[in-house]
Amino acid sequence: MTTDRVRATGLWLALVAADALFLWMFLSVVQLEAIGQAARGASETWTARPVLQFVADWRHGMAGNSPLYMPGFFALAAAAWYWTRAQSLSRLLIHGVCALGAGACIAWLASPIGEAAATAAFERTFGVNAARLSSPVWQAGLVGAYTAACWTVFVVASKKALVQRTFRPFAVVPIPYVALVFTRTWSVNGLLATWCVRAADGDPIAVGSFVAIPVLTAIFVKTTRRKPGHDASHGLPVLR
Repeated sequence: MTTDRVRATGLWLALVAADALFLWMFLSVVQLEAIGQAARGASETWTARPVLQFVADWRHGMAGNSPLYMPGFFALAAAAWYWTRAQSLSRLLIHGVCALGAGACIAWLASPIGEAAATAAFERTFGVNAARLSSPVWQAGLVGAYTAACWTVFVVASKKALVQRTFRPFAVVPIPYVALVFTRTWSVNGLLATWCVRAADGDPIAVGSFVAIPVLTAIFVKTTRRKPGHDASHGLPVLR
C-alpha cells in the first residue's frame, strides 16, 4: 500500500470516528427526547420545554458532559477538512456516505453508554426518574445523520472555496440547510444565548469553546496553501 493510500485511509477513518461521535451525541438522548415530545403532545409545555432544552444541551456538549461545547461539530470539522481531497464530486459523495454509515453503526453500538450517562445527568438535574418510552431511534439517527451531512457539506465547501479562491462551492450549501431547519425541536438562538451568557459569566468551557473557533479556523487556513489549481495540503490537482 502506497503512502498516499495509507494517508487517505487514515483520513477516512478519522472521518468515520468524527461521524460516530456526532451521531452518538444524538442517539444518547433519544429516550429523553421521547419524554419531551410526549409532554409536548399532551400540551404539558411546562414539562416539555426544559426536557427538550436538556436534550439540545446534551447533544451540543452544554449539559456538563463535555470539556468543549459542540464537540461533534469541532471533531467533524477537523476530520472533514483534512479528508477533503482533490477528487470528483461522486467520489466525495460515495466515501462521505460510507463514512457516515460506518459512523452510524459505531454510534448505535455505543449508544447504551451515552444513554445511561445522559439519563443519570437528567435525573440529577431535575430530581425525577426518567420514564422509559418507546422511542423511534431510527428517526433520531436520520436527523443526526442529516445534520452531520449538512455540516460536512459546509466544511467541504469552505475548503474548496479557500483552495480555489472562489465562493462558487458555497452555492450548494443553502439547499440542505433549508430542510434542516424543519428537523429541530429546539432553537439555535437558545443555544447561542446560553453559550454567550455562560461566557460572559466567565465559564471556562464556554470561553474556551469560543476561543477554539478562531484558533481552529486559523489552523485550517494556515495548513492549506491557496494556489490556483492545486490543493497544497495533499499535493494533488484540484478538480474544478
